[in-house]
Amino acid sequence: MGINFKWDITYRCNLNCNHCVNGNFLNQTDQELSTEGVKKVIDRLSDIDTDYVHLLGGEPTFRKDFYEIMDYFGEKKRVYN
Repeated sequence: MGINFKWDITYRCNLNCNHCVNGNFLNQTDQELSTEGVKKVIDRLSDIDTDYVHLLGGEPTFRKDFYEIMDYFGEKKRVYN
């Protein structure tokens, strides 16, 4: 059994939910990883026994590179189940 990761890949969000645990960080993108930075993390995850990666944030699909990131996960089949 491998490790499960929960990863906030962005704090961009179009909502303002009262229950959001990231509410104080929403729409702050100054420390968001670049596409290449995300890929480096994915590379590191593929080197360890990982069952799944749950992408969170605000709303992960707000990243313009979201599909590129998903494609890269697909190339690293040990990470992307």
